[in-house]
Amino acid sequence: MPSTSVSTASSAAWTRHRPAAAATGHLPRPRLTTLLDDTVARHRVCVVAAPGGYGKTSAVGDWARTHAGRVAWLSLSPFDSEPRRLATGIVAALQSVARTVDGEDAVDLLALDPDGRAPAETFHAMGQALDLLEEPLVLVVDDAHRAAGSLAEGLLGALVDSGPEQLRLVLVGRPSLEVALSRQLLAHPDARIGAPSLAFDSREVIALQAVTRGALPPRTVLDETGGWPIAVRLVLMGGHRPTGEHGDDLLHHYVRDHILDALPGDLRRFVLLTASCGDVSADLAAAVSGRPDAGALLDECIRLGLFVERFDTGRRTAYRWHPVFARQCRAILRAQDPVRLDEVHRLAALHLQDDDPLGAIAHWIDAGAFEHAVSTALARWLGIVVGPDASALDRLCASLPPPYADDPRILLIRACAQDVIGEHQVATMLFAQAEARAAAGDTPPTGYDLLLALSHLFLLDDRADIAEASATVLGQASRLPSSFGRDRAATFYLLGWAQMRLRRDPRLLIELLGVALREAEAAGDVDLVVRTRNHLALSSAWAGRLAEARRQLLVLADEAPDGSTPWTYYAGGSAALAAGFVAYWSDDLAEAELQFFRTIRGGSGPESLGGIARFLLCLTAAASGEASAMRRAAVELEAIPRSESYGWSWPAFRQTAVAALEEARGHRDRAVAIARRAAPASTTLPFVCVVLAGILQRAGDLPAASRTLREGLRHQADISYLRVAALSTAALAHRDDGDARRCHELCEEALDLAVAEGVRRSFRTQDPALRRLLTEHVAWGTRHEEFVAGCFVPRGPRSVLDTLSERERAVLEQLRTTRTALEIAGVLGVSINTVKSHQRAIYRKLGVASRREAIRLLS
Repeated sequence: MPSTSVSTASSAAWTRHRPAAAATGHLPRPRLTTLLDDTVARHRVCVVAAPGGYGKTSAVGDWARTHAGRVAWLSLSPFDSEPRRLATGIVAALQSVARTVDGEDAVDLLALDPDGRAPAETFHAMGQALDLLEEPLVLVVDDAHRAAGSLAEGLLGALVDSGPEQLRLVLVGRPSLEVALSRQLLAHPDARIGAPSLAFDSREVIALQAVTRGALPPRTVLDETGGWPIAVRLVLMGGHRPTGEHGDDLLHHYVRDHILDALPGDLRRFVLLTASCGDVSADLAAAVSGRPDAGALLDECIRLGLFVERFDTGRRTAYRWHPVFARQCRAILRAQDPVRLDEVHRLAALHLQDDDPLGAIAHWIDAGAFEHAVSTALARWLGIVVGPDASALDRLCASLPPPYADDPRILLIRACAQDVIGEHQVATMLFAQAEARAAAGDTPPTGYDLLLALSHLFLLDDRADIAEASATVLGQASRLPSSFGRDRAATFYLLGWAQMRLRRDPRLLIELLGVALREAEAAGDVDLVVRTRNHLALSSAWAGRLAEARRQLLVLADEAPDGSTPWTYYAGGSAALAAGFVAYWSDDLAEAELQFFRTIRGGSGPESLGGIARFLLCLTAAASGEASAMRRAAVELEAIPRSESYGWSWPAFRQTAVAALEEARGHRDRAVAIARRAAPASTTLPFVCVVLAGILQRAGDLPAASRTLREGLRHQADISYLRVAALSTAALAHRDDGDARRCHELCEEALDLAVAEGVRRSFRTQDPALRRLLTEHVAWGTRHEEFVAGCFVPRGPRSVLDTLSERERAVLEQLRTTRTALEIAGVLGVSINTVKSHQRAIYRKLGVASRREAIRLLS
């Protein structure tokens, strides 16, 4: 079988965001560095395209290491043709640079959600963040030809076509890259750096000859190789004049006869075996070669000028054999000893089985050991799909030959992977195929039933079906197919995510996420630790444990890197949403609005947490009573889905948001009609229940409000903001009945809980009955007189301008003019960087993305 590009499958994470270190004896090429400097300065998109062996990555890596500006690096794998995986990689690459920046202009890049499900949202948010940079940032995409169709669509395609001026792209790859970018290159032909520029010239051959001490005359080397860098190095290293062969034949015979044969026997064998794996660590090299000194031998290969690069990541050292050289070594070993080549792949798979199951699967496939590939996929799939490599696993499973590819369990795994990728229709088709295959057999294959229940947690939309599947998986937790902590963490994370969408049992939800967090920490799965911590903060807030949510958010803020503002590093969606949720109940409506917009602009899609943020934004705007805030919220309301999906109750959220906005606009009859229609079905949704009951209460229908809240408590009795609402409403009912003692007991109990959890919003109301009750309760006697007094402080007609500092208002006034940023700086007597800093703060506080939007908002 053709190689599945194991090298990238097994160690892409080691090398993904950095170029290789310069090897001993490396030849600097200042001619190319200057050419790249000039091209990047003149063009927003630079294309470096040539066949393999032209030193593209090496040349661009040299330039990136010495470039004075900010450079982000992203090396693509064969699996990055999937647009969502590619978008995740782009965001992560930009953030890896943003974390190293001293200034604050890159802070908004850290707020982007690397796992955002909506590329259009991510593009919008990224453009907004990049526009705020004080100097351009360069993103190098190495092996960009692997992006395939994503060069014409998805996030990368959008950045190529219409990216912000502050982002420069350097796309490095094979000649097919030029075809994919033909329209761009036709318009800007000098934005291309091709093979003629990358080929060695005579001075470079002479310089390389001095390093390698080659014996052939430079003119002979140039005439025989045409300056093709890898061929030049091979000829100088081998010291023999090539035959008349060209291309792969030349390389194959030259590598075999003049490079490998010139090495000592043990080293020759070591190179053949390890280069056949592509990317290796010292441990993996030892496993496939049987040499305990493999690390030292790899370093010796670098010293000798063989075609291997070293990557030091801080935590580990990785080595990458040049793909052209590795391909020749595999071909040589296959011709000389095919059984040994299969054994290399088997040994590599066994070595990687525990720590890198994806790489192990790829090696099993290359070895033709398809049963082992399937068993590894079945045992480890969940940890991979919950992680960043769902697309890679799908492609490996699709590469299996029949009948393995038609195994209903493999089809279910592919369905889950496709759903995570965002291809819901493909996932549905694969799921149907899996069920049909399973039904066609006499008995389902081993493990099918549990895998089916797990797949339901990914694929089903109906809340009752998700609840049934969740109960099935929980009941079989002891039968989970893997003993690996990473996979256990993924299982409990998936169960927690299902409970987040169901919102039926807050204690179970927090318990499941807590187990997932402990397992992920023990397994060293940093990405899952971060994601689970975010979800825990949001789950605590949603469950009414607002004091605990505040504590968790403070922990996240303390762990954020220097230079970022609170929540931004972890605010892919969950943390910012949790911060907004806490701010809403604290009645800090400006902060709530800011955090909800941060969630939306961070790239979280409208069918996930972005939709929840839009729902809460509408309630925040309604609570503020500001016309401009309600207009902004109404625009975002349109993006909330109209039908239930993935267990989210979107119709209920939409109806509640509409009812709240109608009441705030003075259309109480419309609001009450919606509330009466929606309330009976909302009692399992505590936030919705509180909002609709409040509308009914303020309309004078206290019995309906009380009934709604009692039903809500029957489902979820421990949620603080639901209990506060129920207690205060019950107090009003007893007041109307003339039972003053019970009325004030309930009112004090409501205040006890509100003060403990910081639920001020419930008492910051214009409801005359509740305000009278609070006034009477202070006279009756309360431990919380200061809290109640704070609830009576008049809010007044708040303008968005109130959130701006005096200097920010001055800058905003100048933004209304036609002056440029430089001219504004002159008028105000400050630096242009100060103007841009204030401009960023203004946009963030107003929830807008551009100067035009800010002016339109305030017009």
